[in-house]
Order: sequence, then structure tokens, then C-alpha cells
Amino acid sequence: MARTPLGVSLAVAAILGTACSRSPLAPQPGANSGVSRETPGYDVIDLGTLGGDRTLPAAINDSGIVVGSSQTADRRTLGFIYQKGVMRALRASQTVYDESADAINASGQIAGVVRDGRAVLRWDARTAASDVQTFPTPASPAPPPSRVVAIDAAGDMLVTLDDFVARAQGGVIRNGAWQDVGSLDVARAWTYPLAWNARGQIVGTSHVRHVAPTYEIFHPILWQSGVLKDLGVLGTVTCGDAQADCAGGDAVDINAQGTVVGTVTGAAGLDRAFSWQDGIMHDLGAFEGHSTRAMAINDRGQILFAVGVPDLGVFVWDNGSVQRVGPIGVSILARAFAEDGAVAGEMQQSDGGGGGGGGGVHAFVWNAGVLTDLGPGRATAINARGDIVGTDGGGLRGILWKKRN
Repeated sequence: MARTPLGVSLAVAAILGTACSRSPLAPQPGANSGVSRETPGYDVIDLGTLGGDRTLPAAINDSGIVVGSSQTADRRTLGFIYQKGVMRALRASQTVYDESADAINASGQIAGVVRDGRAVLRWDARTAASDVQTFPTPASPAPPPSRVVAIDAAGDMLVTLDDFVARAQGGVIRNGAWQDVGSLDVARAWTYPLAWNARGQIVGTSHVRHVAPTYEIFHPILWQSGVLKDLGVLGTVTCGDAQADCAGGDAVDINAQGTVVGTVTGAAGLDRAFSWQDGIMHDLGAFEGHSTRAMAINDRGQILFAVGVPDLGVFVWDNGSVQRVGPIGVSILARAFAEDGAVAGEMQQSDGGGGGGGGGVHAFVWNAGVLTDLGPGRATAINARGDIVGTDGGGLRGILWKKRN
């Protein structure tokens, strides 16, 4: 399964822009696609656009199908699929301004949202582009849908509703029906689902209380079988006018075995990476005296985490041993974590740093102690084969780093 930590599929409306008109869809989607440069071990492919200037990939499955959002010639945003060297719009609607394709499962089912229609969409890559299913989300005052976090093997979808101000909800669409995840604060719906596993267990973060004057406190959550659980924290810290307890945190990932990882206030008041299983939360134990932040866990139980965020680096924890991702002194931002322990993301490349592309932000992939500089860009997702998707150095063009056999 392709994995992207930190709920990395961001809302794309602000980046891609919205429409000013409703002229027809550009007749040649995928224009300007093709191999853009050579990187050892990879073919580097510009995915193209739907006629506009910008493309943001969101996910890639293990068959190499890429989905995301792309701008049209009339500056609308539509979901796209890139398959066998061709990009196309998932549907050629002339009435949609702001649509995205956010997630894809192993069989090729694709999920996304149409924000201006307050609906969740599901396509099937194996059928015609017009074959789309629409699922309404709860009406206002519930927030509009912002993204599909994931789609599972059965086609069920984990969805975030968000007004990007002070209200968010999470829910599952199963058999066409909406089931709300709920909130720890009964007076305020403010919950973010961030990941789930094949068991249907959902993790994320939920609001617990307000501390005057400006502090909003969230706790990590686990939802399963209709029950929302507060996973708690490991320590205390005070804040606000009344010096109240402001300890909090989030749960960002869960593997097939039900092990949860995230970050909470630790025993010394620092943010600390944790793992949780069977009702017990443990500090990850690495780098005592520093802030640590867990980002992802795979089904092998390896945990991706950062230390002294972002000062001391990114590491992989494996049964108590710790290995640094990349060399000391290189600023690393991890974006994706694979089942074999590979890490993909971006790094700050110094001038003359030996990457062959000068300074600036470079995409990278790291595995078993070996870091490969993929050239200018930002990697955001990786599949089991080792194919990687992201954007170019400017953040506007979708790039596929296709691993050579």
C-alpha cells in the first residue's frame, strides 16, 4: 500500500485556484507531459496538466496509477487520473469549479470531493470516465467536505469536513451512508481523522477544551466500531490566564496490527513521539530531553519520526534501534513512508552539494541507509514498487519518478 504520513494530502483549492469562467475543458488534457530529465535509477516524468498551469498529485497505488488535481484552461480545478502515460480528467463536467481526486485503492477505485457541491465522489479507473458515484455529505451547519483521507479495499471512504476556521468533522461513507466519527468535545465538532487501517480503526485528533485567552487543546483519538476513545497524554504542561493544563497531542497513523503512533505532551512537558497498543501508551524512548514527533508507522512496526523538529533530523525507529534518514547537516522533511522502510520527501540542497542540480529544494528517497537525490522537487507519496510522485521545484507541476526495473 502507498503511504503518506501526516495527512499529507492537503486541500488544493488555494493553490490551484478557482474558476473565473465556464468555458469548455481543454481538448488536449495531459499536454506537455513526458520524460523531463534523467535521474539514476528513475525515469522522471512530467505528468502534464488538464490545460492550465498547475497539477498536484495526491496519491499513487501499487499499480502505478496516479490521481490528484489539475487546473484547466479556464482555471477550474478537476480531479485527474494518470495511467499508462496519459493524463485525463476523471469527468468532463462544465459545472464544477473545485474538485479533487484524493485517494486510490489497490483495485483502482478513486475517491475525492467536489467542494462547491458538498459531495464526495467515487470513480473506478477500470470503467468510463463518466461512471462516477456521488455521495452527499451532511448539510450545513456541518462544514463542507475538504478531502478524502483514504479509500479502503471495499470502497468505503474516510472523509474530512472542514471550514478551515474553527469547525471540522470526520466520517466514514459505507454502503452510501454517512457515519460521523464524533468529537471529544460534545459542545463543539472539531475533529480531524488522519489515518485508518484495514480493520476500520481510525486515528486522528479531537478538540477537548478551550483555555483562555487563545489556546485550543486537542487529544489523540482512536475510533472503532462506532466508539470514539481519547488516547490521553503522557504528561502535563500549563498555559493560559489560569495556568490550566494544556497537555495535548494527535495520533497520525495506525498499522494493520492496530499500533497507533503520534505525538503528545510528555512527562517533562515536551512534545514526545508515542506508540499505543491495547490500551497502553508508551513514549518512543529515543532522544530523551528533546522534542520528538512521530509521522508514520508501517506494518513491519517501523516508525518514522523527527527530533527537535526540524533541527536534529528525521529517523526510523525499528524495534528499539534508530537510524538517521540522510546525512548530518542536511535539512530533511519526510513526506511518505513505505512498507519496506523507504522514506520520500524533500531536502534543502546547498549550492554545489553534489546533487547535480545546484541549490534549492530537492526531492529524495532513502532506503536501508542509502539516500538518492531525485533532483529539484518535492516527493509526497511512494508505492510498494518504489515509484514516487510529487511536484517540481516550483511546486506547480506534477512529477512521477518511475523506478526502473
